[in-house]
Amino acid sequence: MTQQKQLKAVLFDMDGVLLDSEEYIRRAGIMMFREKGHEVAPDDFLEFTGMGENRYLG
Repeated sequence: MTQQKQLKAVLFDMDGVLLDSEEYIRRAGIMMFREKGHEVAPDDFLEFTGMGENRYLG
């Protein structure tokens, strides 16, 4: 019989608390738009910062 380990902690990152993911999201957005034939710059995403991807992927 295998022994199960008991969890001692669960860690949640509420987007930006432990890791600032905005830069990664911006890069992914630029790559996605480029694949669709549209050139965008990082500054094009500034007005959407902190609003979630649905605001510009709509």
